Amino acid sequence: MPSWWPVLKADHDATREFVSKPIGKSADNMYSYLALVQDDPTVQVVNMAQKAYVEHYIPGRPGSGEAAGALRRRAV
Repeated sequence: MPSWWPVLKADHDATREFVSKPIGKSADNMYSYLALVQDDPTVQVVNMAQKAYVEHYIPGRPGSGEAAGALRRRAV
């Protein structure tokens, strides 16, 4: 066992427990077997989650003239 393992084990175990919990349900079966060659519902779910995250944490809307918070220019 590496010497650093005891230091990280508790955080590692907590992370694994967190990511193993269900976050929702789907009425359909989902798989990503053909995701690279055709539209796939699993890719859509990931895209929707990414979009929601960005809209929540980065204010501003495309085309509104308002820059995203992290990209606003300061007056010079």
